[in-house]
Amino acid sequence: MAYLRTKPQNEAAVRRGDVQVTWGRLTNSVLRLLWLLPRLDAEPGLLVREFAWYRLGPEPLLTGYYAPVVEASTKPDDDYRYPLYAVPPDLMHINLGSQRPEWRGQVHYYRIAGTEIVPYYSRKEIELDGVLKGRNLEIAWVKDPLALFYLHVQGSGYLRMPDGSLVKAQYGSKNGRPFKSISQVLLEKGQLRQGELSRARIAACLEANPDKKHEWLAENDSFIFFQLGQGQPRGAMGQPLTAMVSLATDPRIMPLGALMAYSTDLPAAHPGGTPRRVFGLGLAQDTGSAIKGNRFDLFCGIGKEREYLASRIKVETAVYLLLNREPSLPEGIVTKH
Repeated sequence: MAYLRTKPQNEAAVRRGDVQVTWGRLTNSVLRLLWLLPRLDAEPGLLVREFAWYRLGPEPLLTGYYAPVVEASTKPDDDYRYPLYAVPPDLMHINLGSQRPEWRGQVHYYRIAGTEIVPYYSRKEIELDGVLKGRNLEIAWVKDPLALFYLHVQGSGYLRMPDGSLVKAQYGSKNGRPFKSISQVLLEKGQLRQGELSRARIAACLEANPDKKHEWLAENDSFIFFQLGQGQPRGAMGQPLTAMVSLATDPRIMPLGALMAYSTDLPAAHPGGTPRRVFGLGLAQDTGSAIKGNRFDLFCGIGKEREYLASRIKVETAVYLLLNREPSLPEGIVTKH
């Protein structure tokens, strides 16, 4: 609620042609759900009576993410050699929607070079060329460069320090460059084939090519900057994420704070487990460099045991925008179900 209440309540949160949903409507929808929550287990029909359901089309792709736990230290040595960087002071960004309405939800990241506005440094420039070294931006060091890469992919996680304590590595900002998965890199180079893209096969392939490993990882231009903290993982709204509820979305399709329902088939949560049909309530609380268009990323939880589920979710899913009952929306971005 804190995030939604910062928004201009009479302005559009969703706008597609003649279709418009205000921030106030999203706020009231979440308030209505909070009021009904204590009764939902006994009266699930309240969701139908109290909310209008609008199905998103075409059918969105649902994937999963989690908060990894990575071996790390606040001091570098022969074991801990790969740095996490804080947000550099020369990294700037602008909300393009403030300049033109059709750019709503788009953010441009840049730096100033002389009198020019240029894209911020790529992963290759940061990790291989060392453009940020000597600027006192390192906040921790990790053992495994692939684990660090996946921490960047997830956007936040936890650092397990040598004394066993856990420190949260929270998303701080990003360089704004396009995301490219290591799976895609290895496919393009003929190192792996479709059907061989498990985490274990990717790790084995990189270890078998130590002279190319860092070069291949650096082909993902996207780079995340972190801040250290305590507590639960937080999403782009700045609020704690909830497993199997929080969703990362493309704000141009589904704004942060939107209340949703989803119906999907999820894979087994652990080896030897059973796939299951899930009907869940979700809240758009996060974003991601790879989350574009009709794709949603479901937060699965913290640690290695949640990685198993998150890395296996890839399914077309029925997703509904839930709005407290007011006059009907015109046809457009969603179709009434």
